[in-house]
Amino acid sequence: MAQPVVPGDIVMYKPTRIYLAISSGSWTGNPAQKKRPCAVIYVDQRTTIPIVAPLCGAVYMNAGWQRRYQMVVDWWHPVLFANTGVPVPADGASIQRQPIIITHNPLYTKPPFIPHFKPSYIWAGDSGEWVAHQMLQELESAGGYMRVDAAQLNQLLAWRDYWFYWNRPPA
Repeated sequence: MAQPVVPGDIVMYKPTRIYLAISSGSWTGNPAQKKRPCAVIYVDQRTTIPIVAPLCGAVYMNAGWQRRYQMVVDWWHPVLFANTGVPVPADGASIQRQPIIITHNPLYTKPPFIPHFKPSYIWAGDSGEWVAHQMLQELESAGGYMRVDAAQLNQLLAWRDYWFYWNRPPA
């Protein structure tokens, strides 16, 4: 990690929380085996340790992009990748909601570690995952190539607060 990350940055990180794996519809229920795009939703100003919300790709079935089988859909919010043409995956949550917009700036070169855009969801079930201190140097940031702007980040945090009150995931 060349520079400290800030809220809204998209970083590559390997989430370790088992509940993120289970609720995403992972067939193994094990934590991620590879780095995946994650949005930085908070950074502790004293330690510079961020909290991230991972993204989870949709699957193509029945002629459309959909959530994974057994995904806890309320806690995984659909994403719109602005300026890409990538479709927004089906939602199916218990309440109607607009997708979280992740802005893509085509004037920036795509970093080689960032995967190609595909319909995705972002974690909104709780506060996310603290990045372990020993993993800080391994974070790779997309920089200006893509990010979550402040208004959309606030929208994501509002949904997190809603689910915390009405249907919180287990700790």
